[in-house]
Amino acid sequence: MARSRFTMLAVLLTVSLAAVGCSDSDPDDAGGSPTQPTSPTTPTPPSTSTFTVTGTVTESEPTTFKQLEGVEVLLTDSVATTTNGQGAFTFTGVAAGTYTLRARRSGYDEQTATITLPGNGTSPVSFGLVPVADTLSESDRRRIGPDDEGCSSGSRACARYDFDTHHAGEATARLVWATSDANLDLELHCNGEPVEGELTRVGGVEEQLVAQVEAGRRCEFRVLHTGVEVDFEIEMTFPN
Repeated sequence: MARSRFTMLAVLLTVSLAAVGCSDSDPDDAGGSPTQPTSPTTPTPPSTSTFTVTGTVTESEPTTFKQLEGVEVLLTDSVATTTNGQGAFTFTGVAAGTYTLRARRSGYDEQTATITLPGNGTSPVSFGLVPVADTLSESDRRRIGPDDEGCSSGSRACARYDFDTHHAGEATARLVWATSDANLDLELHCNGEPVEGELTRVGGVEEQLVAQVEAGRRCEFRVLHTGVEVDFEIEMTFPN
């Protein structure tokens, strides 16, 4: 009877120890480490910044000093403005992005410029429009004598006819005067330097000059005089 009681106590002790062992174990051990809760990701709101685009439109070299009014400048196909009397334009409230601006006006070749906002688009945009290629003509009748002023540093009396070239091409002049008692000579200068050309003298009262001129030059035909006062006529053609 005493042996049976001892055996029963041993069984109860074993069961109790097993129960304690189970209670001390981590309930999450069977499933690994517990998953920590994560905070929901807050999306970054899109940028609401806007920008101002400014610029000017002039003629191309050599007449960049000519500010062009009435030039249509397009930011997109549906957003456009027009230059004022100083050739200036402004777009406000422009969203970030890349744009191709277009500047156009009758009589000039269209020009484009690409800008990125933010970036280079925050700097003023400059357009230099090139006039559509053409050949211009000019003529004049006048009197010249030894008391007339010279051209530049020359000592001979001189008449001068200025023109600017946005395109390369041929420049011609035909000079006729009234009497061989006066001597007239034709010259062509561009950017202050003489330009070589084909010069033809007809009798003593006519001279013709044909020369090639480069684009982007400020040029002038000169009529140089010696002798008596005389009437002359000049006809000129040149690229614009």
